[in-house]
Amino acid sequence: GFSEEAKESFQYAVEIWESILKTDVKIRVQATWEPLGTGVLGSAGAATYLRNFENAPKPDTWYPVALAEKIAGTDLNETTDFDIIASFNSEFSNWYLGTDGQAVSQFDLVTVVLHELGHGLGFISGEAFDDTNNTARWDLQETGFPMIFTTYLEDQNGNNILEVENNSETLADFLTSNNVFVNNDLVVQNNGSPAKVFSPSPYDAGSSISHWNEATFNNTENALMTPSVAP
Repeated sequence: GFSEEAKESFQYAVEIWESILKTDVKIRVQATWEPLGTGVLGSAGAATYLRNFENAPKPDTWYPVALAEKIAGTDLNETTDFDIIASFNSEFSNWYLGTDGQAVSQFDLVTVVLHELGHGLGFISGEAFDDTNNTARWDLQETGFPMIFTTYLEDQNGNNILEVENNSETLADFLTSNNVFVNNDLVVQNNGSPAKVFSPSPYDAGSSISHWNEATFNNTENALMTPSVAP
């Protein structure tokens, strides 16, 4: 469904990721250009999640398929299966479709594609939040096992999310504390300390926990995975 110009922007973003990622396994992306509703520019996620595959660094932990295949060094799904499913809003009227980063008062499609593919590659948590009961879960789809991204989440005192009672109000409070951080060696190496994630109150479905904190990282070189994009 992509126009030729939109397709060129999408491919340009793909090639940026391709220049950075190191994997021997091809990452297959299904992308559609379709109506997504007011205020939604795009979305993406892993086509499936895998655990306890060969060489998995953490047992009983869900990995997005593209990451799992990189670690395993081989395809773990069918070679005709997609690893990332993405869609972008064809009805949005203010796209900038150039590839020079010179958007003025428009929204840069290359930037949005880069962001969404980041989610598909694994920058996403698997928690569930129940507004009715003010409870939350840290396991993916009530499987009892967390996503790999989730395992690195902690509060300002260094308490890991997996130490918090699952399916509880305490976990709901944790996720809406505005004090949740990703703590692993690479993040600390690049950020100097654990990096703050977006965890507002009330919980913001689709944005909470799966993005860097807007106030911390907006207008910095690490702003790509914040929850909001500006023209």
